[in-house]
Amino acid sequence: MTTEEILEAISTERKRQLEKWGDQEHEQGTWLLILMEEIGEVSQDILQSKDEEYVFKELIQSAAVIVAWLEDVTR
Repeated sequence: MTTEEILEAISTERKRQLEKWGDQEHEQGTWLLILMEEIGEVSQDILQSKDEEYVFKELIQSAAVIVAWLEDVTR
């Protein structure tokens, strides 16, 4: 998968998050907790020996959370 395809997947996930929760504004610690929950799901998928598709999906969700955090920080 190319960088462009990965960035498109992150953008698509970010749009899904916006539709589900709208713009989010949180304290830095709350953002960190949200991100760590997503990273925990990546770890869980790896430990449960799930295939790379599951891990990819969770990594994309994690990246989209970082984008949301960056959006909040720069508002």
